[in-house]
Amino acid sequence: ISFPQNYNVYRYTNPKTKYELLHMIRKAEFYGMLQKTLTKVDRASMANSIEVRVPFLKKGLVENIIKTGISVHSPLEKRKKILYDISMESFSTIKPQQNKKGFSIPLARWIRKNYKSAFYEKLLDRNFCDSYGINLKKMEETLIGHINNNKDYKWPLFTFYSLAVWDNARK
Repeated sequence: ISFPQNYNVYRYTNPKTKYELLHMIRKAEFYGMLQKTLTKVDRASMANSIEVRVPFLKKGLVENIIKTGISVHSPLEKRKKILYDISMESFSTIKPQQNKKGFSIPLARWIRKNYKSAFYEKLLDRNFCDSYGINLKKMEETLIGHINNNKDYKWPLFTFYSLAVWDNARK
């Protein structure tokens, strides 16, 4: 097996401390996963005529961040502490937003109302369930439980629905 030249980004030597391991993981995030994500976002946004900008992407900044100790900005202890401190110095009159707010869709409601028949059709198809070893009765119970608002199964249902659509498209 031959690996790409940059494969060593994911090769961790035996770290002696937790912080050394975290530093290696952070480096892999910046130089491995981040590059893949940026490429995908760039292609998807250009394909849909959307302008997307990634903040703080200057190479020198990323390299300096990697050089700093991991404990300075450990997500579980002090989220984005350095950025927060710099922002407060520069923009002291602006109150920081404490909670992240992402883009979300009303998936649970869509499954219950707008796309209910599509979910029934795809997820309760005997051939689909049989080909993936899915218990049809259990799938039906799960779907009905969600539709009747007894339980929120939006993510498992969406995952199975995506699999069913993919499976149907490849045939």
